[in-house]
Amino acid sequence: MMTGKQAGPDEEDSQSNASAQGLRKRAEEKVRKAKSHFAESWLPPTARELLHELRVSQIELEMQNEELLLKQEELETSRDELLLKQEELETSRDELLLKQEELKNSREKYFDLYNLAPVGYLSVGEDGLILDVNNTISTLFGAAKNLLINKPLTSLIAYADQDVYYMFRKRLFETGKPQACELRLVRRDGSQFWAGMEATVSRDAQSRAIVCQAVVSDITEPKKAQNSLQETHSLLDEVQRLSKLGGWKYESSTGHITWTDEVYRIHGVGKDYDPSDANNNIGFYSPEDIPAISRAFARAVNYGEPYDLELRLIRKNAERIWVRTIGKPVIESGKVVRVTGNIIDITDRKRAEIENTRLATAVTHAADAVVITDAEGVIEYVNPAFEKTTGYSLAEIRGQNPRLLKSGQHEKTFYEELWETIKSGRVWRGAVVNRKKDGSLYEEEMTISPIADATGAIVNFVAVKRDNTREAILKKSRDYFTTITAHELRTPLMKLLLLKNMLDQAQTAGLTDEQMQTAQRALLEAVSSFDRIVKATSLISDMSLTDPDKRFGGELIYYNVAEALEEAQDSIAEARRNIAVETDMTGLSRGAVVMGNHVMIRQALDETLSNAIKYTPDGKTIRVRASGDGVSVHIEIADEGLGIPEERLEDLLIPYYSLEDPLNHSTGRYKFQGGGLGLGLTVVKLIMDYHKGRLAIANRPDRSGALVTLSFPQTGEEAL
Repeated sequence: MMTGKQAGPDEEDSQSNASAQGLRKRAEEKVRKAKSHFAESWLPPTARELLHELRVSQIELEMQNEELLLKQEELETSRDELLLKQEELETSRDELLLKQEELKNSREKYFDLYNLAPVGYLSVGEDGLILDVNNTISTLFGAAKNLLINKPLTSLIAYADQDVYYMFRKRLFETGKPQACELRLVRRDGSQFWAGMEATVSRDAQSRAIVCQAVVSDITEPKKAQNSLQETHSLLDEVQRLSKLGGWKYESSTGHITWTDEVYRIHGVGKDYDPSDANNNIGFYSPEDIPAISRAFARAVNYGEPYDLELRLIRKNAERIWVRTIGKPVIESGKVVRVTGNIIDITDRKRAEIENTRLATAVTHAADAVVITDAEGVIEYVNPAFEKTTGYSLAEIRGQNPRLLKSGQHEKTFYEELWETIKSGRVWRGAVVNRKKDGSLYEEEMTISPIADATGAIVNFVAVKRDNTREAILKKSRDYFTTITAHELRTPLMKLLLLKNMLDQAQTAGLTDEQMQTAQRALLEAVSSFDRIVKATSLISDMSLTDPDKRFGGELIYYNVAEALEEAQDSIAEARRNIAVETDMTGLSRGAVVMGNHVMIRQALDETLSNAIKYTPDGKTIRVRASGDGVSVHIEIADEGLGIPEERLEDLLIPYYSLEDPLNHSTGRYKFQGGGLGLGLTVVKLIMDYHKGRLAIANRPDRSGALVTLSFPQTGEEAL
């Protein structure tokens, strides 16, 4: 066998000689021991040596033959072993090839799993540089792998989360234990996303350097959901706090009670309070309400009956509040397994209800009219005082606009300025002339206040209206009579002065018959003038001091008109006027009744007829027409005079306006053009307003004179 080191030629020869010598010695030793079968002595020495040599050689050959046979066996054995080894090697080679194939497949599978994994994998060295990344990491950051490898991982972490990563890496390398964190990473385009990072440390198989192996997952959506859930919880808690609404749950099997934070706040206790004792919880209620809540809770637990109660509760600090407590049993398999519920602090609402009740009572019983509209001016509520003043009921006026009451007495700009004021959030105050349901006008002092909600948006307007028709009439009439009576008094005073001068003259020289007649006429006219002033003053006094409802009675208006016409015709004759009076009363029932003051109604008729007579020339006609429609009685008096200047016609509808100049006023009652519309029609307007009626002044359609219409509210009933 080869030893692994070959010998040189000389060394081989030396070894061969030594082997041959050894073989010969063993052969000679073997010959020496063998016994000869015949005598050799007879042989010559040379033959003996030759025989000895032959024997030794024979034995050497035999020994060599044995060695060769042994070698042959060894060779055959070695050959078999070699063949076996060859087979083993071939098997090992096949196994190695198979392992190599498996390793190749495993590497390919690992490559697929690593690169195509739904989560990101990256390796980071101790120096913080990225060593390797998979495809998912490349996709997450929007950058190719070669742009990420050897880049500091910190450059991919949002500035706000650098401290988070620092502590994460510090714990990882110090402890060697797996670590996890959540932080924001920065994509190549600068956008950020939330990521979950889990990492371990290991040593590189070749370099033995410490390497951080990290798994990175995009948790942006879960983070959004988590933040949304946290915001929802925070919002829910805030809503409960703001709405003072708390929730609770009672478990029937254990008796355990759970409260939300707001329930603790409502009771005025801290979170260290244990709400599991239902009796203790019930003890917070006012003594007078404990029986009600005890009974309701017991029936909810035992019989599954829900409840909804408003009760008084005493907080830990002894503050008394109102709460609404609700219990809803949850029934499974016919048994109450739990009761859930809410408790709401309704103290503010209860106080508001009490205040609203007081306010509603005050508004309902207020003497002044109250109107509430929405932000667009649509009427939502009116109180009884409004109904009484206007004649419109709440059912009729609700949903309408206040313009329904417009009288036509104000310009468009008046309403525009009013609306602009209140829409800007300011309060408007002023006097308004409006029209009632029956068509009559009235004046009221009105205050309109805007009502805003919590955001400052106007949601309602509230108008408080006081009917000051009588006060306005009296004030204006006083102002008017202060001027008019002063001038009215001039004429009778001048005539009295003339009479005094005549009497002085009579004492010295006497008076002629003509002078006596002049003095007598002056005295009579002065007395007549004083009488009209006294009557007008008395009328104002009566309206000032007397409630019209107490002085009014049912008047048969047909006969009032007939009497006034008869007296007017007598006055025309006495004044020696040539005027005809045509009457048409077929449209007025003799039983028609109006509520009013007899004296005032007659005075209104007399003054109107007087004006018609004064402005109708001799030879002309006054036409009087009376009619009734069940709602109003209308008395039309048309003259054939000069009419009213068109530019001043509209002014006459303003209460107490006079076409006359008080400084040039005449007191002739039936004399042609003996006076203007001043005092007479002013008195008529006062009377008509006092009776909630209407005075209308216009020119006749054919422009042949003036037309004055008196309209009195009719009772709807007729006298038998």
